[in-house]
Amino acid sequence: MTSIFIATPISGFGSWEEYTCFRSGMLSLIQLLRMLNCNVWSEIELVSSDSDYDTPKQAVLNDLRIIDESNVFILIHPQKMQTSTLFKLGYAYSRIKKIIIVSEDKNLPYMVRGLDVPGKHVKYINSSSVDKVICKEILNWVNNLKH
Repeated sequence: MTSIFIATPISGFGSWEEYTCFRSGMLSLIQLLRMLNCNVWSEIELVSSDSDYDTPKQAVLNDLRIIDESNVFILIHPQKMQTSTLFKLGYAYSRIKKIIIVSEDKNLPYMVRGLDVPGKHVKYINSSSVDKVICKEILNWVNNLKH
C-alpha cells in the first residue's frame, strides 16, 4: 500500500475563511487518494479550529516519524508564506522519499525550485491551486507508483 504524507500550510493564511476554503479542497484530495487504497496522513485533517495545534515538539516528533513511515511526500504550497511545510520537505528530500510539489515558482524558495531535476525523485506541478486537473495529475502519478 502506498503511504502518503501531505504537507500543507495551516497558519500562514490571511484569514480563517481563506484557510477553511483551502482545507476543504485538501480534504477532497485526501479522499480521492484513499479511494486509490492509499494510506494518507495530513495535519490539515485534524486542524478545524485555531485551538487544534500540537505543540512544536509534538509536531516534530509525530510528523518526522510519519514521514519516515511514508513512501510519498506531497507538498501543497499555494502562496508565498512562512510555514513548517518547507522544513518537512527538506526532511523528506533527505530521506529520499518520492515527492510531489504543487506550487508556483514565485511562491517557493530559490533552491526548492531546483529539486525537480532528471533522475531525482521529485515531481513538480506548477500551480497555485489544487483543482480537478491537478488532482488527476497527482492521482495518476501516485497510481503509477503502484505498478
